Amino acid sequence: MKKVITILSFLAIGSIQMNAQTGINTSNPGSTLDVNGSLAAQYRSVTATTYAMNQTDFHISYNGTGNAAFTLPAAISGVGNFKGRLYTIKNNTAFTVTVSPAASETIGGSTSVSLTPNQSVQIINTGLTGAATTWEVIAQNTVSGTGIGCLPDYMFATLGTRQQTAININPRIRFNVPKSSAGITVDNNGVFSLKAGKTYELEANLFATDFFNNTTYLQAAWKNAGTGAVLPETTIAEMYSVGYTTTNNAEMPVSKAVITPTADMTVALDITTSNAYAYINNNQSYAMIRQLNSCGGGGGNTTIVNNSVTASNGLNATANDVKLGGTLSQATNIANAGNNLTITGTGNVGVGTSTPRIKLEVYGILGVQTGPFPNTINMAAFGWDAIQPGVGFNEYVNYRGTGDGGHRFYSLPNTGTPVLANSLSYLDINGSWHAAAYAVSSDSRLKRNIKPLENGLDIISRLQPVSYEKRLNLSSQDYNTKEIGFLAQELRKVLPDAVKEDTTDPDKLLSVNYDSLIGVLTKAFQELNAKVEKLEAENTEFKNLLKEK
Repeated sequence: MKKVITILSFLAIGSIQMNAQTGINTSNPGSTLDVNGSLAAQYRSVTATTYAMNQTDFHISYNGTGNAAFTLPAAISGVGNFKGRLYTIKNNTAFTVTVSPAASETIGGSTSVSLTPNQSVQIINTGLTGAATTWEVIAQNTVSGTGIGCLPDYMFATLGTRQQTAININPRIRFNVPKSSAGITVDNNGVFSLKAGKTYELEANLFATDFFNNTTYLQAAWKNAGTGAVLPETTIAEMYSVGYTTTNNAEMPVSKAVITPTADMTVALDITTSNAYAYINNNQSYAMIRQLNSCGGGGGNTTIVNNSVTASNGLNATANDVKLGGTLSQATNIANAGNNLTITGTGNVGVGTSTPRIKLEVYGILGVQTGPFPNTINMAAFGWDAIQPGVGFNEYVNYRGTGDGGHRFYSLPNTGTPVLANSLSYLDINGSWHAAAYAVSSDSRLKRNIKPLENGLDIISRLQPVSYEKRLNLSSQDYNTKEIGFLAQELRKVLPDAVKEDTTDPDKLLSVNYDSLIGVLTKAFQELNAKVEKLEAENTEFKNLLKEK
């Protein structure tokens, strides 16, 4: 008998090696492994909020009482690795489960996968180790990111006890016993909570008995529980006593509505009209709320893992675009080959950096295309902002006023030339100005109405040069500067074009363009020189006459 078994075993082994096919409970395997029956993997229920999975935790169901963190088993390299092995994690709670790989490993390039309530994920091992993609997500439900169907929100609820009701007696029907639900909650008063952006179908079926008399009737409808207003989309449920004969109306004990809240809201079913009371039976009455649009909607929890996605809230998106019509309530990082756009929870925006320190921080070169600045007040379009495009120098930018009245000042490297732009601009320095040299534009092509200057000596004779002590402004009491020059008010009487008034200054201070005096002094010198030359000529002539005598 032992010999027969040995021979049969050898033949069986030889058959396996030759055909490369193994059959369990079948003598004709059609695949490498053909099982005619069932396979069972280890199932484990976990309540701990922190759990390190081992190699045989093929299915984990989380049933804890708080947010949880699971760690996948560390990958093995070489012989004995579990490439192709599947692991499934199911979140059976109202909390979030974060699944992370061991050490520096990744899940499809990501450091973790989050499971929202009632969500599950199936992960396959790639056989790789280290920072490579050690795991890949092959299925994740309750999310539209992997192409797997998801579970829309719903609620099926009944009454806890039989309820007497009328317009003035317990008018709110208390559907406060959930029989089955996902994503929708209800309180003890029968108030349901709905999310913004989702489309819901509301349905209530009422079974009324023990009417006050044979002429009793009641009407019910869905209401906005926050405002008490009847939903405009609702139909009316009507209930009549058996003997009600006032009209030919028939009972329609169902109220339905379809609604898409623009903001989170609460709804409830209320009696809106009655002439007496009746009882609503708890065994035959129910409320059913279903989400009609795609999972996630505008207010649900949606997780996208390693997938191209189109997320739209009334927007049309194509290809791999992501368009969000709602509000991002958490810090959001958008990475594109290392060029990050980060919006933090404090409202800071970073481009090229994930840790912005100010409202807008750009790591790299910033370019601004030509476009309109704000007008009227301008709201300090740039204020006085320092932009440092390189090492060793700063560029200062400012914009004030409207139209051509604004000014911009640029401070360039020491090898360049500072530029002050705009025809109406000027540089106002309230203090000392030191410069090695400066030049004033004087091209004839910039000028018109050119006339020779006359009476230079007369103008000079009327000027009143003085010495004085000066303060910086009218509010200062410190006369710290000693100067020689003119009083602008006096000079304006003689040379009005040499005096300028600062119209932007509330004090309307006057300033003197001392450069304009050069022309007057030159003309006076020329006139004086002509007189000297005339006198010299007359003197020579007089000397010659004396010699002749």
